Amino acid sequence: MRARRRREEEHATAFLLEELHNAEAEFRRLRAEGHARMTGFLTLVGATLGLVAALSGAKGLASDALLRVMLAAALFIAVVGTNAYIGLVVRDIGTDACARNAARIRHYFVTEYPRLAPHVSWRHTDGPSTWVTRPRSVNRRQIGLITAAAYGGAAAAAVRMAFEAGSAVTAGAGSVATAVVWPLLLCWARRRMRHVADRARREQRFD
Repeated sequence: MRARRRREEEHATAFLLEELHNAEAEFRRLRAEGHARMTGFLTLVGATLGLVAALSGAKGLASDALLRVMLAAALFIAVVGTNAYIGLVVRDIGTDACARNAARIRHYFVTEYPRLAPHVSWRHTDGPSTWVTRPRSVNRRQIGLITAAAYGGAAAAAVRMAFEAGSAVTAGAGSVATAVVWPLLLCWARRRMRHVADRARREQRFD
């Protein structure tokens, strides 16, 4: 009987260790994916702005054509930036899920083998993690600011093209658009994170 129970414990331990490995591997993959997304976006922004700068210095390019190029470039950056911003929010939500799953497994070992508790450096309670309770990702903020500025640039170019507005009106339109989009992105991310944190608290199994 004891031998059978020992085998069952060994199988359970091996299974949980594999689950812990999978959760930590997914955690690392999500973080690396987020950094790659950030790097790719900044590279794309730099290349697009470089192209616009090169075209603005080209001879024979009419001002209307340059405005259309600037509008297309700004919209392109804005769309890609919005997608990257959403992707980073999803990444942090996935990171929270991995952290909570790993914490549940650590809780099992700490409960079954209390002498391990002082040596466990990572958390073993499965409440919402700081990825959703204090969502202050620097990468996401950078992408959000660039995206909001791109929407502002698109608005400025569109107003200039549609109404042949002066510099003051054009700059005002761009500033207003940027000032509107940036808080919207922040509020949307915070709302998503708050919803995930509330759900995690409802699903919490261990204190």
